[in-house]
Amino acid sequence: MRRPSWRRLALLLPGLALPHIASAQRALTRDEVRERFRTNNASLLAGSLLIDESRAGEVTAGLRPSPVFSSINQFLDAQQSYRDTQLAYQNLVGSYFSALNQLSQEVRS
Repeated sequence: MRRPSWRRLALLLPGLALPHIASAQRALTRDEVRERFRTNNASLLAGSLLIDESRAGEVTAGLRPSPVFSSINQFLDAQQSYRDTQLAYQNLVGSYFSALNQLSQEVRS
C-alpha cells in the first residue's frame, strides 16, 4: 500500500475547508442589500450632508431679516430724517435772520 505524499495532502486540505467557508455565506434579502448600499455609498452620504447644510441655511436665513431690503429701508429713512432736520435747521436759521433783520430795522428807525 502506498503512503500518501505531502503534496497530495496539501492539495486536498484546501478542498476540505472550502465547503465550511462557502456555508458561512448566506443570501441577503432585498432590504438588507438596500440598507448596506445606503450606509456604504459615499455619494449618498455626501448628498445627505449637503441636504443637512441647506436645511441649516434655511433655518439661519429665517432667523434674521433680509439685509438688502432692511438696509435700503434704513438708508431711505435716514435720508428722510436728514432732510427733515436740514429743513428744520433752515427754517430756524431763516426765522432767526428775519427776526434779526426786523430788529435792526426797528433800531434804525
